[in-house]
Amino acid sequence: MPRSKNPASRCFLHVHRSVVFVFLISLAFCSGCALCGSRAKWEDGASRYARALRETTGSCVPYTSRRPSLDVTHANELAQAAGRLEAAGDPACVDLYFAATCRQWMHVAALGEQPTHDDLIFESKAYNVDLAKLLATAQRFGRLDPASGLRVVQGDRLITIPVELHGFAWTAEDFNQIELVGDYRLTSYARPVRTEGVGVPLLVRRCRTEEERFYRRVQPFSATAVLRMRAAPTMREAGENEPAADAELVLEFYDPANCGHLIDADRRWVLAGDLTAPFAWVAYVEPSSPVKAFLRPDNLEAKAQLVMIEPYQCGKIPVVFVHGLASDPTTWLTQIHSLRAQPWFRERYQVWAFRYPTGMPFLTGAATLRRELQAAVALSPGAAEDPAAQQMVLVGHSLGGLVSKLQATESGTDLWNVAANLSLDEIQASATDRERLREVFFFEPLPFVRKVIFIGTPHRGSSIANQAVGRVSSWSARITSQADERHRRLIAENPDVFAPWIVRKVPTSIDLLQPDHPLLCAVEKLSIGRNVELHSIIGLADASGTDAPGDGVVSLASARHCGTLSEKHVSETHRGLHEAATTTIEIEQILQRQLREIEDSIITESIEQPVPRPRFVD
Repeated sequence: MPRSKNPASRCFLHVHRSVVFVFLISLAFCSGCALCGSRAKWEDGASRYARALRETTGSCVPYTSRRPSLDVTHANELAQAAGRLEAAGDPACVDLYFAATCRQWMHVAALGEQPTHDDLIFESKAYNVDLAKLLATAQRFGRLDPASGLRVVQGDRLITIPVELHGFAWTAEDFNQIELVGDYRLTSYARPVRTEGVGVPLLVRRCRTEEERFYRRVQPFSATAVLRMRAAPTMREAGENEPAADAELVLEFYDPANCGHLIDADRRWVLAGDLTAPFAWVAYVEPSSPVKAFLRPDNLEAKAQLVMIEPYQCGKIPVVFVHGLASDPTTWLTQIHSLRAQPWFRERYQVWAFRYPTGMPFLTGAATLRRELQAAVALSPGAAEDPAAQQMVLVGHSLGGLVSKLQATESGTDLWNVAANLSLDEIQASATDRERLREVFFFEPLPFVRKVIFIGTPHRGSSIANQAVGRVSSWSARITSQADERHRRLIAENPDVFAPWIVRKVPTSIDLLQPDHPLLCAVEKLSIGRNVELHSIIGLADASGTDAPGDGVVSLASARHCGTLSEKHVSETHRGLHEAATTTIEIEQILQRQLREIEDSIITESIEQPVPRPRFVD
């Protein structure tokens, strides 16, 4: 672009660039801003297994003398031939990979009922590679349908290998796309949770063309595949390394979060697994734009939604993660991944996440979350009667902490009184607008919320909102034309009724975070539900800001909340506070205390129950 000769134009461009620069810097201070996070990496595992296939078929595999010597040369030759057919685009490669996998399984099965871990890992390598190639080519040529089975040609006949699922909350109809897990990276904070063993780790994608209320259109989850013969025959029973006629071939998919070993086998038959892959894939391909969601809350990508990472499961307590300003649910991937790496967490808790446009007032986001949580409990099968659903935990970072707090408080008329000098029924408004205002300003604590965990939450605001970065960010956010029209109509029909901060414009969340804002002061004083516990995790890493000591955005005084049961200080900045290992440990301790309290209450109730006295009949 040629340089403008007009001094006024150059001045405008300079000012424009400065505004953009200041705005980007302001976003860097926001909670979980994507601009500041490390980008995830994801690679399909096809090339990885292709290299592994060349290595396993091109080298001589030594065998231990204490085991029967099985001829796997034929299996390697079959895999090599299958590779040539695959390169030529011939679907017959599926059948050869299947034959090679069956022979390799017989070799692995000869380890016996209680293999050593090292033997299992070593002897499973070739089997896992052949199975991976079988799955990839079967899906490529339309031979694999988890709902109906795996179709292969054996001899001169077409057979269907049945598919069984173990440990999943999903059904066979949800296995729409299967991808081999390759190399990936989630974030610098997260270490992959992998297990070596028998089987092939997979990324499965559940794909839908239409939106569903509590799921992504493309929902990923982990699986481990195993093709085996039940009661695997020995060489003398089968002969020539062929399966016995009555051997039961089955293709099994295991959920590695719930299954650690083969069913109907000794626990030493450890399954391979990868729990991190779905999180890395989401971080890499999720078409999220938190900055755009802040600037343009009318954008479809910014649509508010409560998202479940798997179907509702009775008996598991929901933990709901609520992100902060200019962020989205992907900011929680590291934290969720770290928690789900713990078996006790996977057994007793289920994860939900709330996405909302943070450019709108946080009261609006809180109203939407309230509606979504009520719907989730009412619509999820069995949730309304499930005691675990009545122990819900909310975890909010930064602005998300305020949104979470409003699920556990009673508004009365306190919030409305700082917004208007007439009652809601006295103002001039359509029935739709009146109901919308009622939903935002009037509410009671949700009866199923038991704990709220604040992470760097600005209960008394942040000085950033009053500074240039905050003002530029607020000025840059644009609301929908419909919302703007409703606001203009409401103000015009009710002169001298609403407070000046409402009359000027629809306030953004940054406007409401000014330390002296009357609405924020009213929110701070709201009474908490009687059965709700509050916990705070506060960053104390930056002592150079205006609000020091604090995390650089939220001061210690602002992050503190009266009546919290625990308060943990973490040496971390605002942006990294919700991902820090110390934060994870604190959340784990809070949840483990909750489980102990539930168990103690169950024991107490059973003791206090009156014992019926025996009746004697003369």
